[in-house]
Amino acid sequence: MSKIINIVGQKFGMWTVLEKSYQAHSNKNSYWLCVCDCGESGPELVCWVDLRRGRSTNCGCVRRSIGKPDYLFSGMSTTVEYRTWIGMHDRCYSQNNPNYHRYGGRGITVCWKWHRDNSDGFKNFYEDMGPRPELKSKNGHSLFSIERKDNSFGYEPFNCVWGLAEVQAKNRDDNVWHTYSGETKIQEDWARQFGITSIKIRRYLERGKTFDWIAENYSNLRKISDTVFTYNGVTMRQKEWAKELVVSQSAVLFWIKKGKSFDWVYKHFMEIKENAIKITYLETTRTHYEWAAELGVRPDFIQYHLKNGKSFEYIIDRARKNTQTEGLVK
Repeated sequence: MSKIINIVGQKFGMWTVLEKSYQAHSNKNSYWLCVCDCGESGPELVCWVDLRRGRSTNCGCVRRSIGKPDYLFSGMSTTVEYRTWIGMHDRCYSQNNPNYHRYGGRGITVCWKWHRDNSDGFKNFYEDMGPRPELKSKNGHSLFSIERKDNSFGYEPFNCVWGLAEVQAKNRDDNVWHTYSGETKIQEDWARQFGITSIKIRRYLERGKTFDWIAENYSNLRKISDTVFTYNGVTMRQKEWAKELVVSQSAVLFWIKKGKSFDWVYKHFMEIKENAIKITYLETTRTHYEWAAELGVRPDFIQYHLKNGKSFEYIIDRARKNTQTEGLVK
């Protein structure tokens, strides 16, 4: 359980926290007695989550003074453009936003024309920016988000466009750049080239490895992975052979790096397959390696459950739950 933090005396927008009112086991469930700077109303109970996320910044005095914005009645409050508009305010004005130090902490603000305290703020924002382009990636994520052309200026009509997320990532102030063999790229681009994650590069650096060491090791592994091998007149890349042999690429790479020929590697894994456990299910007989490939699990996953007396139906059910794979054996 997280410890309740004392926030008495802190300010959240126009709220000033007076005292804790509702005893709870964590900040998420706690309520605090707050008073608004406007002085129009007495102390009110506000949930800690609403304070932290900037969902509650005043007693409603701002909205009463300017009237209800038109967008609340136009069905736009559930659109991606509205969420974008809310998000840029959160980054600029909520100190509890994890990215506040890169926006509001650097003096980045939202212009009055688009500001949430302006009754026409969202309407003006939508008219200036237009709908976000609908182009999406293969995994369904949008390729566009709001971009500031000049990072030293705030969110204003002349400085904002719908930009490609990949391009924006290269313009971030907190990007980490590396140079290898005379070529300079951001860490994410190097990770993509090496076939690993940016987090893995960061962890190597934290352990004292140099970027040259990382680049040399993973460049060599990538070259081996793309190496073409020929066996019995059939030529394929290493990763394609690994798929046919129903083993991981790292298993093939292990023996290649040990100096074994590919003929030896192929025969070695074929011998393992021939001695594999044969399982018949719904009048179909396959080795446990082949069933593992179809179910999207490791061969030892099947071996483990068979040794423990589990039925193959049980194994299929567990595989479905573990991998959430579609189109498995029915």
